[in-house]
Amino acid sequence: MRASVVGITFCEIKYHMELWNQMKIGTELMMEREPTNPRDPNAVKVTMSEIHIGYIEKDVAKELSQRMKEHDVTHRKCKIFAIRGTPYDKPILVVE
Repeated sequence: MRASVVGITFCEIKYHMELWNQMKIGTELMMEREPTNPRDPNAVKVTMSEIHIGYIEKDVAKELSQRMKEHDVTHRKCKIFAIRGTPYDKPILVVE
């Protein structure tokens, strides 16, 4: 399943440019269910080196969060499939 990571400019990545510079196709990231998120109980947070970099897009997060919940999984690894943009222009990471 491929999904976009959104909200990157609103997360900490802009303060951690060294992380952005390390991101390449194939870089491993971590997804984490965030059922206590006040905006979306199906939110799936994405981190790199424990730094929050964004969220899985809402439509995919709903299905992914449910699957993770059914399998009693709170964290799951993923890899960067594509990178579009920069941290200053609403970038999108595509993960799978």
